Amino acid sequence: MTQHTLFRWLLVGLPVGLGLSVVVSIYLYYHPLDFSTSGRTDPAALMRKSPAAADLAAYLRVLETDLATRALREPVGLTRTTKWLESSLGVSNMGYAVQNLATSDGPQAERDIYVELPGRSEPGNVLLVSTRYDTDAELSDSNLSVATLLTLANTFVGTPQKRTLVFAWSYGATGADRLRQSLVASGRTIFGSIDLHVEKGGTGIEFNVLLAPRRAGPWGESLNSALTARLPAGWPKVTAALPEAATDANNGNSAQVVTLSFTAPASGRQEACVELARSLEGTLQVLANQ
Repeated sequence: MTQHTLFRWLLVGLPVGLGLSVVVSIYLYYHPLDFSTSGRTDPAALMRKSPAAADLAAYLRVLETDLATRALREPVGLTRTTKWLESSLGVSNMGYAVQNLATSDGPQAERDIYVELPGRSEPGNVLLVSTRYDTDAELSDSNLSVATLLTLANTFVGTPQKRTLVFAWSYGATGADRLRQSLVASGRTIFGSIDLHVEKGGTGIEFNVLLAPRRAGPWGESLNSALTARLPAGWPKVTAALPEAATDANNGNSAQVVTLSFTAPASGRQEACVELARSLEGTLQVLANQ
């Protein structure tokens, strides 16, 4: 190919190439390529963990040693606890955006900590799972309750459900109600609420389930079956109170209240809490997506 021929091809090819580039650029601007797939993974989802005994034991070590003093009369202890919860749940660990609800009737140290996993298609319908983090509750083992809920929260990181999930650690006897009222005031509907309590000084484990009107279904029996199936052989069976009508003060309608409890051997309470977290994981997935 002579120099003259090469020059002629460049004169023709360059304008044509530039023209095609402009056409392709305009097309891609209005029709961007979508490289997403159904298996795409949110980076936060890489931090999620299935309920594990090692994780629960690690949380308990901190709660029983470093954070043992966190009564309502101990603002320093409460502040240390809230900071630890924020760190454990935050972006550098679990990956949640941590929020807090401070009240006007106590020091800034006394605040509720909660994390929210927005729902995909029904973000206004909320499933709230909460427990107390202070040590003033007479019948509640705050250490096991807090550790169990942290273990449960870890299983949903980066995996949104149909409805919104809120995991909360509150202080004082009215903490759960305070959070429910705050969520309702923000325009959300409480589709279901679970208050987790592990008994102090005994071997009982109990939690209450408040389910929204007309949508509850036979969850008492379902939860009972799920827990019973997971307990090690030889443990006493789960006992479940039959679902009974109650008034949901936040929604103003009739709701179902289910109380479930079981007794674990003294040496197996941590294992029982892990099984409880696993059962609640499956149950929440159903409730949040039905």
